[in-house]
Amino acid sequence: MKKNIGLLFVLLFTAFTLISCGEKPVLDECGCYSSFEQAKKEAAKQKKAMLLIVTSDGDDEVSTAFVQNVLKNESFRERSEKDFILCHLDFSEKSYQKTVIKDDASEEEIKAADAFSEMMQKNFVFVQNIGLEYVPAVFLMTKEAFIVNEIFIENDECTADKFFAELIGYQQQFDDFEVMVKETTKGSKLERLQAMDNIYDTTPDRYKVSLESMWKSAVKLDKKNKTGLASKYIYMDADEKAAELFYKQDVEGAMNVYLKMIDSKVLNPEDNQKAYSMCAYILQASGSSDVTAMLSYYQKAIDAAPESEFAPNLRQVMEYISQATVTAPLTDSDFEDSEPASME
Repeated sequence: MKKNIGLLFVLLFTAFTLISCGEKPVLDECGCYSSFEQAKKEAAKQKKAMLLIVTSDGDDEVSTAFVQNVLKNESFRERSEKDFILCHLDFSEKSYQKTVIKDDASEEEIKAADAFSEMMQKNFVFVQNIGLEYVPAVFLMTKEAFIVNEIFIENDECTADKFFAELIGYQQQFDDFEVMVKETTKGSKLERLQAMDNIYDTTPDRYKVSLESMWKSAVKLDKKNKTGLASKYIYMDADEKAAELFYKQDVEGAMNVYLKMIDSKVLNPEDNQKAYSMCAYILQASGSSDVTAMLSYYQKAIDAAPESEFAPNLRQVMEYISQATVTAPLTDSDFEDSEPASME
């Protein structure tokens, strides 16, 4: 059966955050890139599409079968490498063991474990950001690493031939998507941003994080948002920077990313609303007991766009926090399952 990867991610992330070291190019036993970051660079260099495969080899029977019957199949590699850069992110006990440093480990072995740990942490962050819940999963991506679609592997009967047959079914969609990507590289600033919006609107919300290179281009095109189209891309860029700071436990720094962006007055009211809301959520997620600050940020979020479709949701969050505080002081457990007020 397909494996729910949530708990494994928690365990892996806990382990990986304890270790940090430099990056070293790695290919796995299937000949695939083990680093998503490296695979992206190679896809851009060779101007090839990407296949991103996420598994838990050895822990999940469907993942194990896909690795054995497809990834290790010589015919598959020969056929796929003509058109694709293959990236295989394996979140399994077998992979975790490569991060474990034994008591009698040599200096070379320690460096290898450290490098593998850092690589896996970076892989984990991307997979977590796209909301992956089950493995195995295969994503069809452009050379820019934009996710075009997910190819579902439902059982352990998938073979190289069956997989290629299914892949062909996505060819037209892939070609159409690539046409949209080309439109973002020509014309006026406004025309390029409109082309980017076409891709943004076409891409499902959970996959928008893969549009990183596009939103960075949009920010460079219109840093002051004079077209009115760059607001969401400026916000997405801030999301990435804030997340990186939060992972480093720099709570104040993560909040300041949003506050500085609001002060710059380049966002539309709805994006300002999201930014204030994220400040409140960062406080919650950090375990802060400063309820006054949380409520203040939520109120600022409401005031930024009081008639937005998200404002009622924010008011409900404020009411919950206020009532809970009156009944009893909030503790960390009150926020364990909390999510930022829905902005979708």
